[in-house]
Amino acid sequence: MNMSRSISFIVAIILIAGGCTKKSNPLSPPAPTIEFPPDTKFSLTLYSPSSVVSVGQSFDVRVVLYNVSGVSGMALDVSYPAANVDVVGVTNGTDFFPQDSVVSLSKIDADSGRVEFGISYKNTSSAPSKSGSGIACTFKCKAKASGSAAFIIDQTTLQINTPAGTLINGFGALLVENLTIPIGYPAKSNYDLDSPVQ
Repeated sequence: MNMSRSISFIVAIILIAGGCTKKSNPLSPPAPTIEFPPDTKFSLTLYSPSSVVSVGQSFDVRVVLYNVSGVSGMALDVSYPAANVDVVGVTNGTDFFPQDSVVSLSKIDADSGRVEFGISYKNTSSAPSKSGSGIACTFKCKAKASGSAAFIIDQTTLQINTPAGTLINGFGALLVENLTIPIGYPAKSNYDLDSPVQ
């Protein structure tokens, strides 16, 4: 009888300890990084994971193609406010263009605030193509002054081509979405006082 009670007591302690262990580690895995939000639209969209940035902060502007077919090359011009933003580089997005793709044009005009970028597969005549949604390229940016930073695609020069060099199917109906990002000053801490302590 005493042994049965002892066994029951030990089992109870194990169960309580197990329950405590489970409660002491309630951490869940971190949420995955969203490269771009999914959507069913047919578009070329400028997207940034940062909805608001502070002066001095680095951020990305991603050129996202949604639900396109037969893409083998792309050329685009994007304007931005040079007084508020520095564009420090452009990288191709491997969702559509592999690392060995040919970058025919990559020009950043910091004075006028304009980025020109062109990219394609190595051999246009027999190049593979990509369909679906993904990042075509990414602008690496840094905020330098407060204000409203508008990134605007020049639709008159925009090209998204097939391996044959023609515009992709449905290009005329493609939705083009620009991007505006507010830029503010970093929040002051309790130690950032406007006047000296009396």
